[in-house]
Amino acid sequence: MEFDLFTFIAQLINFAILVFLLNKFLFGRVKAAMDEREKKIAAGIEAAQKAGAEAEESARRAAEELANLESRRQEMLDAAKKEARDEALRIKEASRKEDEEQKKKWHLAFAAEQDDYFRKLKVHSGRFAWMVSEKMLRELSGAQIGEKAAEIFARKVEELGEKEASGFAAAANRSQKPLVILSSFPVDSGQKNRIALLMKEKVGCKNGVEFRQDADMEFGIEASAEGYRISWGGKDYTEAMQDEVLGVFKNDKGQGGYDE
Repeated sequence: MEFDLFTFIAQLINFAILVFLLNKFLFGRVKAAMDEREKKIAAGIEAAQKAGAEAEESARRAAEELANLESRRQEMLDAAKKEARDEALRIKEASRKEDEEQKKKWHLAFAAEQDDYFRKLKVHSGRFAWMVSEKMLRELSGAQIGEKAAEIFARKVEELGEKEASGFAAAANRSQKPLVILSSFPVDSGQKNRIALLMKEKVGCKNGVEFRQDADMEFGIEASAEGYRISWGGKDYTEAMQDEVLGVFKNDKGQGGYDE
């Protein structure tokens, strides 16, 4: 077989033209399509990676939010428990204080009733003792017990020591009013004059004296000024009676005779 150079050259030219045409019209489009496809794949991968990262971030935030919610739930439960305990303690303390206040009111009411009872007891027992004693003295000697009480009071003024007399005088003279001598019985004019003279000479009362009768006081006669007191009567005896009667209201512990 003979080699034809012309044919060989023509084929080379044809092949070159074919390669040129394929490269121009086919390979370029294929390559562009492949490049576009590669870009789309790369973009898809990038988007998937971005979505995965966002999903991981969302999951992380959700986990943190859940942990925060759990922590807040526990804090709210603890706060609710503490508030319930505090409220229970407050109610208990308020109830205790109310009970104590009620007991205090009962104590005060009982003490007030007791004081009123003994006051009435002293007044009535004093009056009764006066009436009985007066009747006995009248029957025995014809003397009035009021006169004897005033006489004993006058004698007590006479027997005052110098220190007691000066202290009583200083207290009485600080007032511009007459010294009041209070009695549960009427004092006759003779006894009044004698007592007034003694109070002026022995005690040194500069403003004179004023006699007053109080039927509600315990049996007796007294003069007082700023804590100083000269008296005689049934108070000492009725106080002893009060102690005896008070024992009836006391239990073994020395408390009021009622359940607390």
